Amino acid sequence: MAIRNVTATTTAGLFADAHPGRQTLMVQNNGAATLYIGLGAAPTATTGIQVPANTRWEPPVPPEDAIWLLAASGTLAVAINEA
Repeated sequence: MAIRNVTATTTAGLFADAHPGRQTLMVQNNGAATLYIGLGAAPTATTGIQVPANTRWEPPVPPEDAIWLLAASGTLAVAINEA
């Protein structure tokens, strides 16, 4: 497992390809605004999984879908850990 540091913006972007057999996934929002996560498609403020500022999302069963990120405002520093 390796942690990748990325930047999410107000334009949704693909940050991790679909990964059949993914064993772990952790997305840490190190920014000052809400982060939205989309599984398999670009998120919006209404469809995305909300990750408040300075918190993380770590699902009990890691999704195999592609991971998309969207910042509610500005740019957000995000750490992604997957295997």
